[in-house]
Parts: sequence; structure tokens; C-alpha cells
Amino acid sequence: MESTTLKQDDKISHLRTENTSLQEQLSSSKKAQEEAEERLFQMNQEISSSKSNSPRPTKRMTPSTNSSRTGNDRTRLRSIS
Repeated sequence: MESTTLKQDDKISHLRTENTSLQEQLSSSKKAQEEAEERLFQMNQEISSSKSNSPRPTKRMTPSTNSSRTGNDRTRLRSIS
């Protein structure tokens, strides 16, 4: 019976050590995720700021023909960015 108790104590000790290690890994992962989310937020703010500060390119309109659907030759303006 003493042998069984020692085995159980050893297993409990091992599980506690593993639990502590997993909690530390989880904490580290959460911190890394929070840092990544913060960096992503900052990058998105920089992108938004850059978009609002730069003028948008104007689209030039050039004639093009579109006869594929109807068989008619119609001249239309299409957008070129």
C-alpha cells in the first residue's frame, strides 16, 4: 500500500509540474497574441492615416468597344486606374 501511495504522490507531483508549465506557456502565448494584436492595430491606424492624407488617384476614361454579349459594336467608356 505504501508503494501505491508513493506512485500516486509521484504522479500528482508530475501533474502539478506539467500544469504549472502549461499555465506559463499559456500566459506567454496570450502575451504574444496581445502584442501581435496591438501591432496590427497600429499598422491599421498607419494605413488609414496614409490613405486619408494622400490624394486619391483620378480615373481616366477611355473609349472601348463591348460587342461580346450583344454582337453590337457599341463604344463605351471604361475606367482605367
